[in-house]
Amino acid sequence: GEVPQGLPPIKLDVLSTEERVENMLPGAALVAIVVFVSSFASAKKCALHGGYHIDSAKEMWALGAANVAAAACGGVPVQVGLSRSALAISLGVRSQVASLFAAALIAVVLWGAASLVETVPLCALSAVIAHAAVRLLEWETLGRLWSRRHLGSGRDFCVWVVAFVGTLVLGALWGCAVAVATSLLLVLRTVAAPNLTVLRVERAGGRAGEWRSSPALVSLDEEARSSLVVRVEGPLWYANAERFHEQVEELELFYSRRGEAPLAVVLCASSISFIDATALSVLEEMT
Repeated sequence: GEVPQGLPPIKLDVLSTEERVENMLPGAALVAIVVFVSSFASAKKCALHGGYHIDSAKEMWALGAANVAAAACGGVPVQVGLSRSALAISLGVRSQVASLFAAALIAVVLWGAASLVETVPLCALSAVIAHAAVRLLEWETLGRLWSRRHLGSGRDFCVWVVAFVGTLVLGALWGCAVAVATSLLLVLRTVAAPNLTVLRVERAGGRAGEWRSSPALVSLDEEARSSLVVRVEGPLWYANAERFHEQVEELELFYSRRGEAPLAVVLCASSISFIDATALSVLEEMT
């Protein structure tokens, strides 16, 4: 297609009315969030492939500066392109010098050779990008997550599948957004259902030793001397306090049906990383 010749002029357009600012602000905020999430995900993927670390704060500052410059030149929002990054990695790019060289080459083409690229079909450019993007698919990661699902990687496997399918169906931007939302929902589900562990006394040489996690429900008469000792793994707060109360009542009912009604319930708080006022109120109601 036709390629405009020359570089665009540098010009800052100032919104004249407050109404136009109010109309554009929600959409601009949404674009900024999606651009950052998509760009950081792409940069993180490239960092994992190259074996280096990236700073999210620096990435945000760089994206902000690039978008201010793009706005001054009449450009579209700047973001990290996963397919273009894959192409750069496949070509052996290791530093930002490649981006500077590409920008200089584009400027030269726009100044004096725009007519030479008008006849290049888009399918040829798409084929180059698709060939490079295929190398970013890590099927071995999917297999590793599936094999470790019983160790807690089932949630990561679910997020991987959602991100993969969402990217194919909705595109990179909304695919990443759906994957992030799914991950947050799974985290909230985990936090809202506290992991309650029944403890038992580990005996050595006929003497009672330390309290250990029990793989199964123990006998209170033999192990805990009619006291139900439980431990909460993680924070105890308003989102899971009521569920914790229900879990303790279910355990008390279970032992009562076995004829081992506990005389007391002891809470081991060594693994509680955070507790709020709502959880304290629930604990006071239980006493």
